[in-house]
Amino acid sequence: FAGLLMSSKGLHTLVESLVILKKKKIFTRTYIAGANFQKGYQEALKEFLKKHGLLDSVNFVGSLKRKQLSRLFRLTHVFVFPSIYPEAFGIVQAEAMASGLALISSGVGGSKELVKHDINGWLFKNQDPEDLSHKLAELAKKPELIKKFGINSNKIARTQFSTMASSEKIETIFKSFRGL
Repeated sequence: FAGLLMSSKGLHTLVESLVILKKKKIFTRTYIAGANFQKGYQEALKEFLKKHGLLDSVNFVGSLKRKQLSRLFRLTHVFVFPSIYPEAFGIVQAEAMASGLALISSGVGGSKELVKHDINGWLFKNQDPEDLSHKLAELAKKPELIKKFGINSNKIARTQFSTMASSEKIETIFKSFRGL
């Protein structure tokens, strides 16, 4: 996870799903990058993790610069975007894709457009830790799928979100106005 630590980003859904995975005997290493934005939110998450014996397997790494975040992404396999608030475009998802990560996303707002089902990841039901844990458990059982999703994420990011691809799209739009 990477984003501001606030309830509208849905991080609590991911944390709750980790408890479900533990009960299924699926153990994970989770990294949470982002500034502590909402008073008491990070502390409540840590207390919940401690209560369920998971605090040692979840690393809160704080706010990272782009280069640091890119390095963190290269050390992981799956990016979870559990946002509740319908943002227009979750740039952090595109960054995770560029780093070759499989995506698991709530798909709220514009974030839905980045996840191509069974190609670079899956959507889960917004605010549903059971569904999220089910998706994560499936990936844990199928590392070849994580690899496939990651490779495809990187390809999509390079072709759709590169500076050149964006410039070409803008140029096409401007050219279409000439005919008006």
